[in-house]
Amino acid sequence: MEEIAENVFIEEGYPRVVLGVMRLEQGLLLVDSPFRHEDVPSWQFKLSQLGAGMERLLVLLDAHVDRMMTIRAMETNVLAHENVIEIIRSRSTASKNQDLEPGPDWTHTEFPAGFRCVKPQMTFTDEALLHWDENPILVTHKPGAHSAGAWLIDETRKVAFIGDSVLEAQPPFFAQADIETWISELNWLQSDRFHNFKLISSRNGMIDFNSVSKMGEFLIETKELINDLASDYSPLEGIPELASQLLKKLDYDPQSHERYVNRLTWGLEQYYLRKFADQELGTKGEEE
Repeated sequence: MEEIAENVFIEEGYPRVVLGVMRLEQGLLLVDSPFRHEDVPSWQFKLSQLGAGMERLLVLLDAHVDRMMTIRAMETNVLAHENVIEIIRSRSTASKNQDLEPGPDWTHTEFPAGFRCVKPQMTFTDEALLHWDENPILVTHKPGAHSAGAWLIDETRKVAFIGDSVLEAQPPFFAQADIETWISELNWLQSDRFHNFKLISSRNGMIDFNSVSKMGEFLIETKELINDLASDYSPLEGIPELASQLLKKLDYDPQSHERYVNRLTWGLEQYYLRKFADQELGTKGEEE
């Protein structure tokens, strides 16, 4: 565990998701939970070193399965955006397995038997202020990268946990994304509002503002290419090729190639269906 600001720590030793914790006057404010159940005891022990018996609250930065697998085992109250509830209700077995994204850090190709996502005890709509310290901590809805996405912002320590809004050396997740909103959020992140802030990505740990800029450029190009694809006769058939084309623009571990191609293909298909399906149905109705 690394202390990146006064009483603000991140843990990069577990797979998939970078965890965070803030030691505040009222207790420990946790950011996300471990991906694997076998890592929970280790994480709980590390947390106990920061203050045994202190009150705890776990903040989920979106509803991606990677950060929801072990929240029941964490045995603490959970705060998340209200969209998390609807996503849990509507999540099918197929979408669960797509979200799970089997890789070398997970041997299963399906959800563990009997797995159920736990609904958060507390939700918010636009933002929540957590008065656990002298100055409040802001949790704000940022639906660009995910419809249930949230950022946790500490003005006092100038730290922002930004979830999957910026990723390095891997492709973004598009299945629950709103690309236009996402681009606007990254523009805001590069404004004077966040001058001298430390930014924590859920997949890469601390990142710099150059990574934010590159992510914005990648999203702008993705938006243009998928809009061009929408004019094709069979646009869905062109998405695997588009995914491969976009992946070439990223510097990533070649061993993860198949995993990342699948991530982009699945995500872009879901994004396209949400954004253009109604439009296509309307066009077909007019032709008939």
